[in-house]
Amino acid sequence: GIVFAAALVIAAAAIAFVMAKFDADFIKAEVTKVVQEKKQRSLKIDGPLELTFWPSLGVRVGKLSLSEHKSPTEFVALDSARVSVAVMPLLSKQVVVDTIEVSGAKATLIRHKDGTLNIADLLAPDKEPSPLVKFDIAGVKVTNSRLTFRDEQGGATYAAAALNLDTGHLANAAEGPLELSAKVTADKPKTAADVKISGRYRYDLAKKDYALAKLEATVKGELPGARGLDLKLA
Repeated sequence: GIVFAAALVIAAAAIAFVMAKFDADFIKAEVTKVVQEKKQRSLKIDGPLELTFWPSLGVRVGKLSLSEHKSPTEFVALDSARVSVAVMPLLSKQVVVDTIEVSGAKATLIRHKDGTLNIADLLAPDKEPSPLVKFDIAGVKVTNSRLTFRDEQGGATYAAAALNLDTGHLANAAEGPLELSAKVTADKPKTAADVKISGRYRYDLAKKDYALAKLEATVKGELPGARGLDLKLA
């Protein structure tokens, strides 16, 4: 009992220390500055920035938006997000992202007439990559979001609304469960369908090896050449 009480006191003191040193306004300003300098994009964090200790250590952020490259036009916005980190790697000064949760995101992906994407700068590796951040994520959860793809080459627009995505482990090589649902629409060709997909994935980026297993999918709605479609795959 004494040991348990002492552990609680130490944990409470550690949390109090971290919270006392946590300066949300300073972090917002620094992150905004870094994004502008490294990516030439404007980041606006309008919602609160808070530390979370349950169910894991992390940061929760409210409304935020990110602009297009060298433009004030909005690229992505979201209602809220939470990023949690694994505790043990922090002891060796390494940040390993545990889980990412995003709600109410709206993003527009554009392929310009010259074939370039509006996320080309985000996909390009940093000139000075940080050795402190490791790409090893336990899972990603996206709810109530929307992704729009505008193809200026083909003159078509595609969208996935009411988008929900739940994944397992993500890294340079990983495998895990996958659940995806969305309302898919397109103008060329005319498409309006509810899509649900579940299964397991396995991939290795270095070996360019990708696989899906135990795949189950349902498609209901209108696809090119098919109306009133009710399709189930397993």
